[in-house]
Amino acid sequence: MEKTYGWTGQLLRIELPSGKTRVTKTLDYAEDFVGGRALASRIYWDEIPQKVGAFDPENILMIMSGPLGGTQATACSRWVITTKSPQLYPDQYGFGNAGGFLGAAIKFAGYDGIHIQGKANAPSYLLIENEKVELKDARGLW
Repeated sequence: MEKTYGWTGQLLRIELPSGKTRVTKTLDYAEDFVGGRALASRIYWDEIPQKVGAFDPENILMIMSGPLGGTQATACSRWVITTKSPQLYPDQYGFGNAGGFLGAAIKFAGYDGIHIQGKANAPSYLLIENEKVELKDARGLW
Protein backbone atom coordinates (compact mmCIF):
# COMPACT_ATOMS: atom_id res chain seq x y z
CA MET A 1 0.00 0.00 0.00
CA GLU A 2 1.36 3.38 -1.00
CA LYS A 3 1.71 5.99 1.77
CA THR A 4 -0.15 9.15 0.80
CA TYR A 5 0.40 11.27 3.94
CA GLY A 6 -3.00 12.96 3.77
CA TRP A 7 -3.13 13.32 -0.01
CA THR A 8 -5.71 11.47 -2.10
CA GLY A 9 -3.13 11.12 -4.86
CA GLN A 10 -5.47 12.47 -7.55
CA LEU A 11 -5.90 15.81 -9.29
CA LEU A 12 -9.10 16.39 -11.29
CA ARG A 13 -8.41 18.11 -14.61
CA ILE A 14 -11.18 19.74 -16.63
CA GLU A 15 -10.83 21.00 -20.20
CA LEU A 16 -13.64 23.54 -20.61
CA PRO A 17 -13.90 23.67 -24.43
CA SER A 18 -14.47 19.92 -24.77
CA GLY A 19 -15.96 19.26 -21.33
CA LYS A 20 -13.57 16.34 -20.93
CA THR A 21 -12.28 15.41 -17.49
CA ARG A 22 -9.37 13.24 -16.48
CA VAL A 23 -7.47 12.40 -13.34
CA THR A 24 -3.70 12.71 -12.91
CA LYS A 25 -1.38 11.78 -10.04
CA THR A 26 -0.37 14.32 -7.41
CA LEU A 27 1.93 12.03 -5.47
CA ASP A 28 4.76 12.65 -7.94
CA TYR A 29 4.97 16.15 -6.42
CA ALA A 30 3.55 15.73 -2.92
CA GLU A 31 6.70 14.55 -1.15
CA ASP A 32 8.68 17.63 -2.21
CA PHE A 33 5.90 20.24 -2.22
CA VAL A 34 3.85 20.10 0.97
CA GLY A 35 0.51 21.91 1.02
CA GLY A 36 -1.97 22.94 -1.62
CA ARG A 37 -0.23 26.23 -2.40
CA ALA A 38 3.17 24.60 -2.88
CA LEU A 39 1.69 21.83 -5.01
CA ALA A 40 -0.22 24.32 -7.18
CA SER A 41 2.90 26.49 -7.54
CA ARG A 42 4.96 23.55 -8.82
CA ILE A 43 2.26 22.53 -11.30
CA TYR A 44 1.94 26.15 -12.46
CA TRP A 45 5.69 26.48 -13.14
CA ASP A 46 5.71 23.15 -14.98
CA GLU A 47 2.66 23.77 -17.17
CA ILE A 48 2.20 27.49 -17.90
CA PRO A 49 4.51 29.03 -20.51
CA GLN A 50 5.81 32.49 -19.62
CA LYS A 51 4.15 34.11 -22.65
CA VAL A 52 0.61 32.97 -21.67
CA GLY A 53 -1.56 35.90 -20.56
CA ALA A 54 -3.99 35.87 -17.66
CA PHE A 55 -7.04 35.73 -19.97
CA ASP A 56 -5.60 33.28 -22.49
CA PRO A 57 -7.34 29.88 -22.79
CA GLU A 58 -3.97 28.20 -22.11
CA ASN A 59 -3.94 29.65 -18.60
CA ILE A 60 -5.09 27.35 -15.80
CA LEU A 61 -7.10 27.90 -12.65
CA MET A 62 -6.36 25.56 -9.75
CA ILE A 63 -8.37 25.06 -6.58
CA MET A 64 -6.27 23.04 -4.15
CA SER A 65 -6.74 21.56 -0.71
CA GLY A 66 -3.82 20.72 1.57
CA PRO A 67 -2.95 17.27 2.91
CA LEU A 68 -4.89 17.89 6.15
CA GLY A 69 -8.01 19.29 4.46
CA GLY A 70 -11.09 17.29 5.36
CA THR A 71 -9.54 15.93 8.56
CA GLN A 72 -10.32 16.83 12.17
CA ALA A 73 -7.01 18.70 12.52
CA THR A 74 -7.52 22.18 13.95
CA ALA A 75 -7.49 25.07 11.44
CA CYS A 76 -6.82 22.80 8.44
CA SER A 77 -9.88 23.58 6.36
CA ARG A 78 -7.95 26.06 4.21
CA TRP A 79 -7.83 25.89 0.43
CA VAL A 80 -6.08 27.98 -2.23
CA ILE A 81 -7.01 29.24 -5.64
CA THR A 82 -4.14 29.95 -8.03
CA THR A 83 -3.68 31.21 -11.57
CA LYS A 84 -1.78 33.74 -13.63
CA SER A 85 -3.41 36.94 -12.44
CA PRO A 86 -4.26 40.09 -14.44
CA GLN A 87 -4.06 42.14 -11.22
CA LEU A 88 -0.29 41.93 -11.24
CA TYR A 89 1.71 43.78 -13.89
CA PRO A 90 2.92 42.16 -15.98
CA ASP A 91 0.55 39.19 -15.61
CA GLN A 92 2.13 36.75 -13.16
CA TYR A 93 1.38 33.97 -10.71
CA GLY A 94 -1.07 34.88 -7.99
CA PHE A 95 -2.97 33.02 -5.30
CA GLY A 96 -5.54 33.53 -2.61
CA ASN A 97 -6.58 31.32 0.25
CA ALA A 98 -9.79 30.87 2.14
CA GLY A 99 -11.42 28.67 4.73
CA GLY A 100 -14.73 26.90 4.81
CA PHE A 101 -16.03 23.67 3.39
CA LEU A 102 -14.68 23.76 -0.19
CA GLY A 103 -11.27 22.27 0.63
CA ALA A 104 -12.85 19.44 2.60
CA ALA A 105 -15.47 18.88 -0.12
CA ILE A 106 -12.73 18.50 -2.74
CA LYS A 107 -10.98 15.92 -0.53
CA PHE A 108 -14.23 14.05 0.20
CA ALA A 109 -14.82 13.88 -3.57
CA GLY A 110 -11.48 12.05 -3.80
CA TYR A 111 -9.21 14.79 -5.16
CA ASP A 112 -6.35 16.94 -3.90
CA GLY A 113 -7.43 19.72 -6.22
CA ILE A 114 -9.25 20.79 -9.34
CA HIS A 115 -7.34 22.04 -12.40
CA ILE A 116 -9.44 23.99 -14.93
CA GLN A 117 -8.16 24.99 -18.37
CA GLY A 118 -9.62 26.68 -21.41
CA LYS A 119 -12.72 28.67 -22.17
CA ALA A 120 -16.16 27.10 -22.12
CA ASN A 121 -18.34 27.48 -25.21
CA ALA A 122 -21.32 28.49 -23.02
CA PRO A 123 -21.98 29.27 -19.35
CA SER A 124 -21.19 26.07 -17.42
CA TYR A 125 -20.89 24.61 -13.97
CA LEU A 126 -19.04 21.62 -12.61
CA LEU A 127 -21.06 18.84 -10.98
CA ILE A 128 -19.25 16.23 -8.89
CA GLU A 129 -21.45 13.45 -7.53
CA ASN A 130 -19.58 10.53 -6.03
CA GLU A 131 -17.52 9.10 -8.94
CA LYS A 132 -19.39 11.09 -11.62
CA VAL A 133 -17.87 14.37 -12.85
CA GLU A 134 -19.74 16.46 -15.42
CA LEU A 135 -19.52 19.91 -16.93
CA LYS A 136 -23.16 21.01 -17.19
CA ASP A 137 -24.92 23.76 -19.15
CA ALA A 138 -25.62 26.77 -16.92
CA ARG A 139 -27.48 28.99 -19.42
CA GLY A 140 -30.70 28.42 -17.45
CA LEU A 141 -29.00 29.93 -14.39
CA TRP A 142 -27.61 32.94 -16.24
